[in-house]
Amino acid sequence: GQVISFLDNAEGAIEYSNPPPGVSAEVTGTAAISTPSIVSQINSRNVTTGLGVLFVLLLLLAYYRDPVKAIAPLVPMVFVLGWQNIYMYELGLAVSPLGASLGAMTVGIGAEYTIIVMERYYEEKALESVDKLDAVQIAAARVGKAISVSGLTTVFGFSALILSPFPILSSFGYLTVGVIFLTLLASLATLPPTLVLLDGVAERVHDYRASRSQPA
Repeated sequence: GQVISFLDNAEGAIEYSNPPPGVSAEVTGTAAISTPSIVSQINSRNVTTGLGVLFVLLLLLAYYRDPVKAIAPLVPMVFVLGWQNIYMYELGLAVSPLGASLGAMTVGIGAEYTIIVMERYYEEKALESVDKLDAVQIAAARVGKAISVSGLTTVFGFSALILSPFPILSSFGYLTVGVIFLTLLASLATLPPTLVLLDGVAERVHDYRASRSQPA
């Protein structure tokens, strides 16, 4: 903030000085180049996160060709992005250039966990005499341990950054550890009801279309 204020004052002073024709002056140096770039990166973090969500959604739509299977894995990520802001506020963590890109990373990392749970849900649902509630409970129970261990190894790996003497790396460590833990929580707590809800809506839409297509 102080550097940006200084640069604004310097540019204002140059403009106020009204240099003679043919003479121009510009603020140069590392601060004049890197600081505005960092501020722009931080201010555009929501756009970066939104693009990450959009790209993952388009990929899932292209692969599954099913809106439910494309949307369901991303719903928990919306919860995580909201929880991330609360987590940062409670710990007093400022947004850094590294942290500004964490939203898109969250979507990419978290989608892996949610897709694993979703795939197992549809595998269980395909079995005979297994309804949606039973399928989602079995899926969460059978893959929950695996993705929990996988996620915790990532958490403990990134936790080494917390001990870094550099504040920007230490802050990024706190953010990464918290966000991955929240991603695991969302995958096991919010995805199962999301699957049941969206799958139920898809089934009702399919039944409605089937009834409309039948001759009277």
